[in-house]
Amino acid sequence: MVGDEAPDLSGFSGIVPMFPLPNVVLFPRMFLPLHIFEPRYRAMTRSVLDGERYVAMALLQPGWQKHGEGAPAVHPILGLGKIVEDTALDDGRFNLVLYGMGRIRLLDERSGEPYRIARVEVLKERPATGAGYERKRRLLHAFYLQVLKQITQGSIAAPPGDVPLGLLCDFLSSLIAFEPGVKQSLLEELDVGARCDLLLDLLQRMNAPGFGASDDARKRPWPPGPSLN
Repeated sequence: MVGDEAPDLSGFSGIVPMFPLPNVVLFPRMFLPLHIFEPRYRAMTRSVLDGERYVAMALLQPGWQKHGEGAPAVHPILGLGKIVEDTALDDGRFNLVLYGMGRIRLLDERSGEPYRIARVEVLKERPATGAGYERKRRLLHAFYLQVLKQITQGSIAAPPGDVPLGLLCDFLSSLIAFEPGVKQSLLEELDVGARCDLLLDLLQRMNAPGFGASDDARKRPWPPGPSLN
């Protein structure tokens, strides 16, 4: 899961089914389990498994409840996932695991299916500049090790110390239970330096240990409700 090389999207068509949810943001290089039960998304899954195996995870805009079964607005930056595990259940439902392949931008939507289909472009992040970001990377890496240790009780080997800053920010953004809108803002930030600074500011405001937390805050359990989404 850790590495400098971004997932290969050279053969990606740019046309992908879109799965909008109100509380899920998929970051690159992270895994997302899904349970598919609605008829339209069962049809989507069957089509995806016969094709490129890509699904675009979209976060619904606030107010989506007013649209019922229509097509409520989504945030324009999406997480592209590839199905890496799939289990078809006897009643037609599916259990899936997606792997985050990258950030994509919604260009427009196409009709013709009961589910939404998006035309997208793949986005590239911009590396951080400035000598101070190596120090910030080491700080975030130490905190990431602390989070992993608490979540897994030490059952997962520590990642190498040279994890790139952008990838490290994405790991933490996914693991910590920020509000979906906050996660979305971290997903949308293509400038790695700005993403790092935003994440550091959020950790400071949450009184995360090692980021200016008070003595009382250090005694509280951390991370607060870690989650894969």
